Amino acid sequence: PTIWMIHEGNYGQAMTEANAAIQQAMEDADTVVFASRDTESKYNKFAKKQNYAMVHYGSPISKNNISTVKLSPRNKMRVMQVGSIESRKGQDITIKAVQSLPPDLQDAFEFYFVGRKHDVNYYNELVEKTADLKNVHWVGEVSPNEALGYISESDVIVCASRDESLPVFI
Repeated sequence: PTIWMIHEGNYGQAMTEANAAIQQAMEDADTVVFASRDTESKYNKFAKKQNYAMVHYGSPISKNNISTVKLSPRNKMRVMQVGSIESRKGQDITIKAVQSLPPDLQDAFEFYFVGRKHDVNYYNELVEKTADLKNVHWVGEVSPNEALGYISESDVIVCASRDESLPVFI
């Protein structure tokens, strides 16, 4: 049997739209699995048979598998955005929101961006835009357990992705 797991929303839809081979692969598959109804709906126009299924995924997290991370003192709310640093993940949206906060409210938070620099130019633009903000921290790539450590130490988790069907940790 052939099973395709589709995680990408708009990006994957655009790729499928532009590539007849992807459309054929989805038609030939025994099952095409989606992580959300929203993502599945983006692909409905490619369905040639009743082979689509929706399966929520994720797994319970054991506290024993979470790494300890060192963060600033806990006198401010901690806001985390975890994911590769690239436009589709929407870190720029978060930065724009941070910059629009009144200074006293902005100073009530510490903002952490955790993830691999997938688009170095995009990353450099964001770092430059936030250079004057002492409470914005660009952590970089970490292990999965360290990412869980950041998430567990957060007060707020941000998902500003432009096309994902909600990452697993939400």
